[in-house]
Amino acid sequence: MTQLPLGVSTRVVLEDIERATNPKPKEGKKALSQEQLNLRSLMLSALDTVRDESEQDVAGGLVLEPKSSRQDPAELMQLLLANTRLEASLPINLVLLGRDGQPRSKHLKQIIEEWIDFRFATVTRRTRHRLAKSSGAIHILEGRSLALLSIDKVIRIIRRADEPKADLMAELGLTDVQAEDILEIRLRQLARLEGIKIESELKALKTERKG
Repeated sequence: MTQLPLGVSTRVVLEDIERATNPKPKEGKKALSQEQLNLRSLMLSALDTVRDESEQDVAGGLVLEPKSSRQDPAELMQLLLANTRLEASLPINLVLLGRDGQPRSKHLKQIIEEWIDFRFATVTRRTRHRLAKSSGAIHILEGRSLALLSIDKVIRIIRRADEPKADLMAELGLTDVQAEDILEIRLRQLARLEGIKIESELKALKTERKG
C-alpha cells in the first residue's frame, strides 16, 4: 500500500494489531473468546514485526514483516485488511438537487450522466446564441455591402423619399432589419463605408458561423 485511508494514522493501525495479537477479555468476560484466540493465533503465525517509520523517509510509513519468507504477501495483506483499519470505508451523502430541482439520492453513474446532459445543454444553448449573434451581424454587413454598391442611389433615396425604408427595401432588395440599419447610419458615415473592411468582417464572421 502507498497510502493510509483518510483519517487513519499509523498509531490507529498499530492499536488494531495490538488488540488482535494481545487481546483483552471482552467486557463482562473473564477469558478470551474462541474468536479472539483464533485471531491471535492467526496473526502471530503470519506477522513477525511491525515498525512505524512515519517519522523517517516516508510520511505514514508502516513496515509489516511476515513470520516467514514463505508467507504469501497477498494472504498477509488480506488478513491485515480484514482485521485492521488499513482499509476503511467512508459514508458519502449523495442526496443532491437534480436538474428537476428535486432532492434525490443518486449513484455516481446517474450524477455523471446528469452532469453531462447539463453541460451538453449549456454548451448547445451558448453555441446557438453565438450562432444567432454572428448570423445577425453577417445579415447587417451584407445589407451594408449592398448599400455600398449603390451608394449614390441610397443617399438620394434617404434625402428625397418620404418613406426611405420602404424604398430602400424595394430598390435594393434589403430586408427590414438591413434597411433600418442603413437609416441609422449618418449620411457622412454611409459615404465613407469601406468595402474592403466590410468584406474582411464578413469573411471572419462567416468563418465563425461555419465553425
